[in-house]
Amino acid sequence: MFTKPEYRTVTYVAIQPVDLLDEIDIEEDIIRSEYEYRINEFIIPDQIDLDMVVLATEEAALRALDRINQGENFADVSIGETGLEETDLMLGLVSRKNLLPELADIAFTLLPGDISDPIESDFGWHLLKVNDVLPGHTQNFTEARNTIRESLLVDRAIDLVFELSSHFEDELAGGASLEEAARNLALPVERIEMVDVNGFNPDWEPHVGLPRMTEFLESIFKASRGADTPFVEAGGNTMYKIRVDQIISPTVQPLDNVRKQATAAWRLKWRDDQAEKLANEFETRVLELGFANATEELELERLSGAPFTRDGSGLEFQISTETVRAIFKLKIGESTNAIKIGKGQYTIGTLRDIIPAIPMTQNSLSSLNAELQQSLQNDVVTSFQAALRGRYDLKINDRLLNNLF
Repeated sequence: MFTKPEYRTVTYVAIQPVDLLDEIDIEEDIIRSEYEYRINEFIIPDQIDLDMVVLATEEAALRALDRINQGENFADVSIGETGLEETDLMLGLVSRKNLLPELADIAFTLLPGDISDPIESDFGWHLLKVNDVLPGHTQNFTEARNTIRESLLVDRAIDLVFELSSHFEDELAGGASLEEAARNLALPVERIEMVDVNGFNPDWEPHVGLPRMTEFLESIFKASRGADTPFVEAGGNTMYKIRVDQIISPTVQPLDNVRKQATAAWRLKWRDDQAEKLANEFETRVLELGFANATEELELERLSGAPFTRDGSGLEFQISTETVRAIFKLKIGESTNAIKIGKGQYTIGTLRDIIPAIPMTQNSLSSLNAELQQSLQNDVVTSFQAALRGRYDLKINDRLLNNLF
């Protein structure tokens, strides 16, 4: 705490695809050839804008459908039946391959505004609502041109990164310094002054000059001073090369510089030691005198409250989860050991009484089982939606946005 860490000063060159994009030109005939080669990528299948709710039983699905047919809103009914948010119901634009076959076969026969009958799957009973239908088509060259050009630019930029790193090594092999090689290849040279292994400067603040490359700090502190290190490939197809110019070894700070922090640390340690000593003494006296008498003798605060359950429900004051678990292992009249819950904080509990759980009725068990099934199905659907959004590109539904605003 009172020793300044090792600091290093480094010079580096980073070659990133994004910095090279403006230097690259893609000829129009190459873009057109790529369009013809990749034409299958630009075939847009039939899509529907779909809302869906999954219910635990056919009875629940039929009940929800009946309410909707009576004029209630699909989203309101679905939220009331499941407890989901409205966004959880909105699948957005989907094609056949995004849906289970048994759902797709019915969904793609519906018209905008239609709601399906209940459909059974391994996940439960589904109700589908189609908001819009978008017929499939093939994007023409004009529509696809920018997408193709951008992908070709990125591919060429990545190739150029590796070409430049190879030319850079050739420059160094010919006797050029890191700065000279960078200048000959029109690459920027960066310098970072005094950074520690955690990325902080001597003022204990995050170093503002650090590039966003996770391997960068590790590379700096593995390298020897002045050594010619190889290029390192980082994320995003970035290549960087470093040279450590200065190493300042760890040093103990003068007391005058850290007197305030040292005093605070000593006080905190003393309080922690005293609390531990008192907790151990109380633990011993509880065994000798009992909980109430030991509390009175040592003049400690005793908290008593209403009964609570294993998950802490019913607690009238805050105690740690570890303490709750320990109490539920006791017999009546027994006490826990001293349990540390924080710096200078300990807790000891004693068990006064055990109130047996009330057996659930068959109706309660059935209700709980239905709730658990519904909750599980909702979790599965939510996870499925998240997986779909993570796998497929997000597209803006301008029609829906216009309707909202």
